[in-house]
Amino acid sequence: MANFLPLKHYMWYCLDRMIERYHLRPPFLDVGCGIGDVSKHVAQQQWEGTAIDFSEPTVARARQNLAAFPKINVALSSLDQVQGSYQTIFLWDVLEHIEHDTQALTTLAARLRPGGHLIIAVPSNPREWRWDDDFYGHYRRYTADEMTRKLTQAGLAPLLIWD
Repeated sequence: MANFLPLKHYMWYCLDRMIERYHLRPPFLDVGCGIGDVSKHVAQQQWEGTAIDFSEPTVARARQNLAAFPKINVALSSLDQVQGSYQTIFLWDVLEHIEHDTQALTTLAARLRPGGHLIIAVPSNPREWRWDDDFYGHYRRYTADEMTRKLTQAGLAPLLIWD
């Protein structure tokens, strides 16, 4: 999740519009939850679900940040260990960190309930690659065409690509 507060607020605004427009609903899966920002945002709207990350210190921090929300399960887990099915899956500032991104999208598509939604935020425009992409461990930035192709290969039907 973005650390720059105006960008973070704008991302919440966009997420809230998506929830409203596409009638998104729980249960949710927050993949690569970090400290739990996305999970906390939807938990404040009475959503229930699961937040996962593969880093023990990060999961410990997410558990602290989400302690007031008993309907949120925070788990130390990798993507290939995910069980169950979800109505909404968040992959917020995570896909660019996954080397085999199409495989990850295919795994998540199998966890979506019929009519469910996968909400993804990624850095766009490969021409804007900078030092911080390397610093944060990004494998890539995406174009709209590339994202559409990868989603389609994973068996998903893109509804909206927003830049």
